[in-house]
Amino acid sequence: MISRRTFIKWSAATGAALAPALPAAATTGSDWIDALLVDTGYGAPPAASAPVIAFTGDVTQAWFRQIDPRWRNPGFVLGGITGSDTLFV
Repeated sequence: MISRRTFIKWSAATGAALAPALPAAATTGSDWIDALLVDTGYGAPPAASAPVIAFTGDVTQAWFRQIDPRWRNPGFVLGGITGSDTLFV
């Protein structure tokens, strides 16, 4: 049986190891996302092969105008560089 301490230690190490790869994947021409949602409050949108949907702070207009119509299609994958409040939407 694995101890709680070991589980937490390995979970943190795994997350830290994978974190640098995720933004790199979004900026290097990944074919696994159909659009990239970016809150410009965190910086300029990165170069991406997928269409970039940029917004500042309030995602409501971007959601209704650009994301929602696409989201209704089966298999649509949305990547993002946003805060947790955007994920709530």
